Amino acid sequence: MSDRPPQDVRTLELIGVGKSFPGVKALDNVSLEISSGEVVSLVGENGAGKSTLVKVLAGVHEPDEGSIRIDGHQARLQNPDDARAAGISVIHQHFSLVPVLSVAENMFLGRELRLGRSGLMRRRAMLREARRLLGELELDVDPATPVERLTVGQRQMVEVCKAMLGRAWLIVMDEPTSALSTRERDQLYALIGRLVERGVAILYISHKMEEIFHLARSAVVLRDGRHVGDADLSTTTEADLVEMMVGRQVEEVFPRTEARSGDVVLRVEGLDDGGLLRDATFSVKSGEIVALSGLMGSGRSEILEGVFGLSKLRGGKVEVAGEVLEAPSPAALAARGVAFIPEDRQEAGIVPAMSTQHNLGLVWTRGRGRAGFVNPRAERTMVRSLIQSLNVRPPNPDSAVESLSGGNQQKVVLGKWLATDPRLLLLDEPTRGVDVGAKSEIHKLVGELKTRGVAILMVSSELPEVLGVADRVVVMHEGRSVAELESGATEQEIMRHALGSAERAPAEHIDKRDDAGESENDG
Repeated sequence: MSDRPPQDVRTLELIGVGKSFPGVKALDNVSLEISSGEVVSLVGENGAGKSTLVKVLAGVHEPDEGSIRIDGHQARLQNPDDARAAGISVIHQHFSLVPVLSVAENMFLGRELRLGRSGLMRRRAMLREARRLLGELELDVDPATPVERLTVGQRQMVEVCKAMLGRAWLIVMDEPTSALSTRERDQLYALIGRLVERGVAILYISHKMEEIFHLARSAVVLRDGRHVGDADLSTTTEADLVEMMVGRQVEEVFPRTEARSGDVVLRVEGLDDGGLLRDATFSVKSGEIVALSGLMGSGRSEILEGVFGLSKLRGGKVEVAGEVLEAPSPAALAARGVAFIPEDRQEAGIVPAMSTQHNLGLVWTRGRGRAGFVNPRAERTMVRSLIQSLNVRPPNPDSAVESLSGGNQQKVVLGKWLATDPRLLLLDEPTRGVDVGAKSEIHKLVGELKTRGVAILMVSSELPEVLGVADRVVVMHEGRSVAELESGATEQEIMRHALGSAERAPAEHIDKRDDAGESENDG
């Protein structure tokens, strides 16, 4: 760690900032203050104005109203170069790294060290400087390594180093842990601590309450483009912060819905994909939610992919509504009323360039047309009904789905399958990257499906979500289902099994059911 003296305290102030687009006031009288050496969280639902505010700080959008002051002086951030010159750097969810270039080359991208008039790059000098900065920040990364060989967490660190090399004193981090493992998240937390010690200010954006309260001293809360207040996180509760964000009390972000369970809809035995997944056995009944829990890499998502036929199974059995499927495939499962909501909605859930209507009708229109044509009036009626029941905002069928917030995109992903009236719903991280209000809405919708008798198998990395909504929890460890816990289990119990520190439950204890699908403990 460098023993340089602390830098003078620097400040950034936004005063009454406003920004409008055709038909939309994205920011309205927003104020914010942050000083070097502190972490401030920027919170709000999707669509609250956070992204627009970040673009104002990055020089992408210039405010229509209000002012920006840096170190007490008026500043104009008319373009990204102005922002960088002012010492502001933004690290987005999607990294701006070139995979085939080395760590050092990425760190110096756009500001390469060159040799006189020849223009030749001083590669050794860049490697030396990159190695010095990496060492100073206590990061164990070889600057000569191509970025494509790094983990997601290491790439995050390289982005931070790029910012520091550009002499940034204010770094905006937008959902930085959304794709990190627990270990990588802890490493990022430690790095943030070292940056703060060096006098760097961090504006931290996250939907994860535990991160906000762990890292930040205060939170700036936006709602519907307006600044509704600042929260001192040492005296504010999570419930108080949620209420500020959504404008209403959210008693339970993950509400439990009671329903009568019925027959077994899905039964899997000894699932083995020849890779990560080695032995998974459990069942899901109509009218219940079963959650798959475990550490990253335990085989949770692989179960959903194997059941839906997205990956080939080497061994085991998949049975849907009493019918054994010899070779599961997406077409065969969809024909039997199985819907799959993938983890990555951008890659596998939506078609971004298409409208909300066409995304919602993607599955519904199959087999409904004549000679390749679908009745547009019938599709429009179906879509308007879905938009209303899902509370998609804005409620315009013709909106490009890529323009919607993350939570509303997720509702569209759910909606396109709900239009088919499924009997079994496979959910992979259904609320990842959405705000607390959207999480609550999505789980209320899932709860309604449960009361209608839909069987739901869910994967979630959030233990509060698992414990809040699941009727049973199947815990995975190293590709095996090692325990089945009833509603009321604790986080400690789940983690003990997930870490492999509890004895593995025998297979017959994981799924004791008779042909009618009733548990020994039922009734």
